[in-house]
Amino acid sequence: ARQCAFAYIYSIAGFLLANVVCQLSLAYTPMPYHHTLAWRIPFFMSAILAVIAFKILPPPKPTPQKHRTSPLHKVFKHHKKPLLYSTIIATISGIYYYYIYVYLISHMIHDRHYKPKTAYIINGICLILSCGLVMLFANLSDKKGRTPLFLFCFVAFLLFSIPLTEALSSPHFITQLLSYGLLIGLFSAFTANAAAVYGEIFPASIRYTGLAISYNGGLTLSGFTPALCAWLQHTHQTVLITTSPLLIASAIGLLSLFIRAWVLTVKLFKNNACYF
Repeated sequence: ARQCAFAYIYSIAGFLLANVVCQLSLAYTPMPYHHTLAWRIPFFMSAILAVIAFKILPPPKPTPQKHRTSPLHKVFKHHKKPLLYSTIIATISGIYYYYIYVYLISHMIHDRHYKPKTAYIINGICLILSCGLVMLFANLSDKKGRTPLFLFCFVAFLLFSIPLTEALSSPHFITQLLSYGLLIGLFSAFTANAAAVYGEIFPASIRYTGLAISYNGGLTLSGFTPALCAWLQHTHQTVLITTSPLLIASAIGLLSLFIRAWVLTVKLFKNNACYF
């Protein structure tokens, strides 16, 4: 899990780059230009970095072609359950990510009336904190197992999503930072665990294919979360309704753990029925 968690830490660099760009835009451009142009700059810089990376990295070595079944065919024919399970995990992860990293920043500025600079500072501090937390939880996942950590995350999100989101309305910076930091911490725990599961759930021969389908499919399904939460906030004006995507995702994750545990228990009972 610790090795897989590095992929998340690398992605933090991109988040921090966007945060720095927003801070510079706030400092050196008029507000109308900030709203219309600042969010485009990180994407432009990412495109430049991608071109540089392709130039620097050596081309992949060609693999000999063999007469074998397509990995795509194998995934859908022999690995339907792992595909469904990993898609559920990716969808839940996407909902958590889009709610915490995308929607809440906009919510702080437009609904809670934070200064943009304050929201970006809180976000930047918590992103840096997340790098350490994800390694801590990855180590815990290796020691205690994947299922207990998933169980902790789902229950914690169910219990604390509403009060932590409500705490963002506090006028005190420390309370704002702690509430957002705790949400980031819970997401770090989930991500550290999920990263390991992504690498373990499929056999090596179809791993990239299975993950490409489930991960991108899950993020596509969850991509509407910020728009949905913004609509719920403006139509109902209650934290309970606004956080409902988070609560529903956590409840589905909890239910999937129980179903998976039940299926494994039934299989174990059937396999050992002759001894009873």
